[in-house]
Amino acid sequence: MKTLQQAAREHLDFFELRTTENGEAWRPVEGAPPGLKRLVRNAHADFMPDDHRYNFIVEALRLVAECEDVETIKMTPDNEPSRLTGWLHSKINRLRYMTIAMTEFDPKDSLQLLKAAQYIERQEVLAAVMDELRSAQGGRS
Repeated sequence: MKTLQQAAREHLDFFELRTTENGEAWRPVEGAPPGLKRLVRNAHADFMPDDHRYNFIVEALRLVAECEDVETIKMTPDNEPSRLTGWLHSKINRLRYMTIAMTEFDPKDSLQLLKAAQYIERQEVLAAVMDELRSAQGGRS
C-alpha cells in the first residue's frame, strides 16, 4: 500500500500552472483521476473554483509529499500585506476567517489578524487534503 507521501506525490503530477484572470494558479490537468477530482472538490468546500484554494491544495500536497511525519505539517500564511489583502478581497466569504481569527488568536494589529485568518484557511485545506488521502487508503496514515 502507498504511503500518504507517495499518494501526495502522485497527485502533484496531475497539476499544471495556468494563467488565470488573477495571475497564475495551479489547476488539475485534463484526464486527472477521479480521486484527485474528489480531493479538489472537498478541499474547495464552498469556494469552488478559487485560485487561492487551488494553490493551497498544491502546497498541502507538496508538504505531505516532502515530510517524514504527516502529523507535524503546518501551512504557513503569506507575509506580504498585498498578498494577504488580495487573498481576503478575492472572496467575501473569507471574512469568516477574520472573525474566527479574532476569537481564537490574539492579534496585536491588522497584519497579524490577516495572517491568522489565512493560516486558518490553509490549515482547513490541509485537513481536507489529509482526509482525502487517508480515505483513499481506507483510513490509514
